[in-house]
Amino acid sequence: GFVDSIYNYHSWGNDFSQKYIYNKLNQIIEVRYNEVVPQRPEYNKNDITFYTYNSVNQIISSLTYDKNNVAIQYLTYNYNRDGSLFDANKKVVNGNVVKDYWSNYKFDSLRNPYYNIYPKAYRILKFINKNNILVTESDYTNEVHINVHTLKYNSEDYLIEEHISN
Repeated sequence: GFVDSIYNYHSWGNDFSQKYIYNKLNQIIEVRYNEVVPQRPEYNKNDITFYTYNSVNQIISSLTYDKNNVAIQYLTYNYNRDGSLFDANKKVVNGNVVKDYWSNYKFDSLRNPYYNIYPKAYRILKFINKNNILVTESDYTNEVHINVHTLKYNSEDYLIEEHISN
């Protein structure tokens, strides 16, 4: 019942895809990422990331290989007592990142459509918000930028359109 793959095409020619591989416990154990940049082929990517879980269904490490099967990144993850991912620059409240290094966020009370398509451990790892962002207030060296997210929903209260203005 979770996402199998994602494909996105940009009007300027770039496209990317992600393929999710699951085990019998519905845990994402592998993500294959492919990006094609026609105007700059040297930036093309074909990476594979493998995830390892602990006994309480938390992702504890990831290992990424590039298109030449060379390991390019190994990460380990630690968790707070409430089960959220430890990140000194992010504050998570009720399943939403309300503060990160530069910004504060305000949310609506409706479900973010991306929240339901991933298993819990992956949502936590990727900081996928439970609700939709209404306001982003960013402070760049004492210069505050406020972005207002005007949202349109379908009849099931899922986000179908977003306009961001500052």
